[in-house]
Amino acid sequence: MIEVKKEDYYLYFRSKAPYEDLESNLDKFMKTGNDIYLDYSCFHAQQCIELLLKGILQYFDIEFPTSGGQGHNIKSLLNLINENTPINFYSKNRLFSLADTISKWETQGRYGEGVKTKVDTVRNIKNIYDEIDESFLQFRYSQENKY
Repeated sequence: MIEVKKEDYYLYFRSKAPYEDLESNLDKFMKTGNDIYLDYSCFHAQQCIELLLKGILQYFDIEFPTSGGQGHNIKSLLNLINENTPINFYSKNRLFSLADTISKWETQGRYGEGVKTKVDTVRNIKNIYDEIDESFLQFRYSQENKY
């Protein structure tokens, strides 16, 4: 059995908090219509996807950029996963096509005039997160039960 400790890929577990914040702020936006909650949802969507991808890379002991623009670049992180891991998920092309938009949310939701997007786009990102998470969990389970 492969011995992997939680601390070996802690960013995966850290992705759960912004995911919960994404859901909470999206609910608040739906109840109030206040755009600030949609902006926060976008920021947290970017954070949970970034941390999830980095956590998967940590699991496989693959180095990734930690500073500068590349440290938050979803497309770069996704490319590293595609090139270096067996993790596969159905919505990879959708995430790749949304990657530049999501990467911009890291700053647009907190600075400037905010994010211009639709609720459906944020929900789409949430669904992609769920799918990646499930694919990763299935892979881990298959490895742990291999021996």
